[in-house]
Amino acid sequence: MNKPLKIAFCCVGNTCRSPMAERVWNATRKILPEAESFGLNARVGECTSPFALTVMKERGYEGVKRPVTPVKAVDLTAFTHIVCMEHGQKQALLPFVKEETQVLSAKDLVGQDILDVYGKELADYQGALTQIEKLVKKLQELLNKEIL
Repeated sequence: MNKPLKIAFCCVGNTCRSPMAERVWNATRKILPEAESFGLNARVGECTSPFALTVMKERGYEGVKRPVTPVKAVDLTAFTHIVCMEHGQKQALLPFVKEETQVLSAKDLVGQDILDVYGKELADYQGALTQIEKLVKKLQELLNKEIL
């Protein structure tokens, strides 16, 4: 019996890119399961970036300020697919996941990393969200093929 799909997005701090990817995914997923997100170096006490919330709202995604989720608080074995914003994050996760968990990077799916925008300008967040939308669309296309 196949394990039900369970998706997570990963970045460094879980304040910008991975929460944006989680929101885009959850807003556009149709029949696919909801996603979660976490950060490799998320610091307890931090929350979703105000610029991330702003750009999500501009594009019509519901963005909610929430505390970050550190990787240490996540059961990596529960996921069937983990998508990292950068290839180096994928490499860092691989030793900690089971063989049946597919760990992908943005580079694997859309040909380039989605670089960190933490502390940068609003325009940088807007650009990252555009890249994330492409990433999510590509992943949804691939997973829909697997389950349909």
